Amino acid sequence: MRILLVLAILFACFPYAGFATTPGDVLGTLPASDYPTGLAWDGRHLWLADRDAGYIYAIDTSTGAWVDSVVCPAFFPTGLAYGDGCLWVADYYEDVIYQLDLRTRRVVNNLSAPSSQALGLAWQDGFLWAIDAAKDELVKLSIDDGTPISSIKAPRTVSNGLAWDGTYLWVSDRYRNRIYMVEPSKGLVVMSLDAPGPYAFGLAWDGTHLWNVDYETDSLYAIAVSGDELTVLSGPKEARVKFTCKVRCQGPDPVGKVNIYLALPHTELMHQQLLADPVFSPGEPAFVSDRWGQRFAHFVIEDLAPGQTRWVSYEVPVKLQHLQHYIIPEKVGGLEEIPADLKAKYTVDGSRLMIKDPIIQKAVTEAVGNETNPYWIVRKIFEYVNDHIEYERVGGWDTAPNVLKRGTGSCSEYSFVFMAMARAAGIPTRFCAGVCERGDRASMDDVFHRWTEVYLPNYGWVPIDASAGDATWQADAVKAIGSYQNRILITTIGGGDSEYVGWSYNYGLTTHYEGRTSVDVSAYADWEPLE
Repeated sequence: MRILLVLAILFACFPYAGFATTPGDVLGTLPASDYPTGLAWDGRHLWLADRDAGYIYAIDTSTGAWVDSVVCPAFFPTGLAYGDGCLWVADYYEDVIYQLDLRTRRVVNNLSAPSSQALGLAWQDGFLWAIDAAKDELVKLSIDDGTPISSIKAPRTVSNGLAWDGTYLWVSDRYRNRIYMVEPSKGLVVMSLDAPGPYAFGLAWDGTHLWNVDYETDSLYAIAVSGDELTVLSGPKEARVKFTCKVRCQGPDPVGKVNIYLALPHTELMHQQLLADPVFSPGEPAFVSDRWGQRFAHFVIEDLAPGQTRWVSYEVPVKLQHLQHYIIPEKVGGLEEIPADLKAKYTVDGSRLMIKDPIIQKAVTEAVGNETNPYWIVRKIFEYVNDHIEYERVGGWDTAPNVLKRGTGSCSEYSFVFMAMARAAGIPTRFCAGVCERGDRASMDDVFHRWTEVYLPNYGWVPIDASAGDATWQADAVKAIGSYQNRILITTIGGGDSEYVGWSYNYGLTTHYEGRTSVDVSAYADWEPLE
């Protein structure tokens, strides 16, 4: 009977134990206090600070019982950490971090907080990390007197909770209801999870799970940070997309022949489904595939007279979903695990890449150094590209070395630089492109977008959008790594020069004429939601 009772309690706390999990899954919940803030783990129990109670409480996570309490030395406790047998308590108003010895229940030291807005605390091997909300920084402190040792930019303003899992910092964001996994040397956000409640505050790591206390729901949540399912689909929606390409003869002489190649949306992607075959107009085109396996509908327009406009199109209903790869660097396989055929095909040079150019070689050396983990190779190149290029859509697609030298580029040019550097570093890389839903469900896109995918062992092809990663906050930059939004239809996947469209995407064309003339070309995609 006692065994059954214990199992019942465990199931109440961790109802999903034994089931397949995904990072961010809530494994169980426990009640917290009325005004919960800081959270810490002492190896056996959770310690919970309360803004108003005047106590810090110890909680047995296996039963949910409150087993101990200690008088809180802070007037307004926010951050809480455990280390060296002590609780470390940050006071939001008093610029102080208290060292509270749990054996004597006395304060044995006061440290200077990094500012008057100290929030979360975390213990790392004899040092403290603190959130300085005044400067939006994570500051590493000496436990002797609070002297700052180093600092990194916070993932975003305002951060609340902080925890250390032995490798990474975890930071809660109450405004966006997110929890971030942060690399501690440069502050790179590796992974972003949905917070379980609307006001994520304190965080603690118990050696297996991340714990979060929510200030609004007054609940403690045990959160999975790894799991069996590291790729997740969500947010399905359906739309009808019509892609149109128009050509107009400017004269004065006619155009004898125009070959138009429309890239056909991909059907083998897990987050993108065509609900019916495309309908083409005018008439049925021929179909061709290039050296990268990209399929095109081939239309031929003949005898285009001066001033005349002709058009071709396809229309297709689609189902799109948000796709998220939760990329944990330690779960990515080694360089030696990359399939030889993929490496041979997708590390070759190209006319826009010029990977042997000294500028590219120098950039790869500076960015990658001696790194051997494929994820960190990719991430360091991603950061390097964003540190050295600013977004500017000025027309034209320059080569990767010239883009790096110039320091500005469009989404395509960001992609060329990233492809060149990643391929030079031995990472199979290809480009993807398509048409986007622009703000409203019923919208028109005539700008389009291009990005890249890299092959990571144990994950497969993973999207990396270097231009979208050029953001002020790391919390925003990480959105460009490993995810697809449900607002883009992928039409083109290529490795470089195509025999039909060159380095173009969505469409391409060639013209044949005698005399003097020119052709004006426009292309656009119309989106219409399906009920």
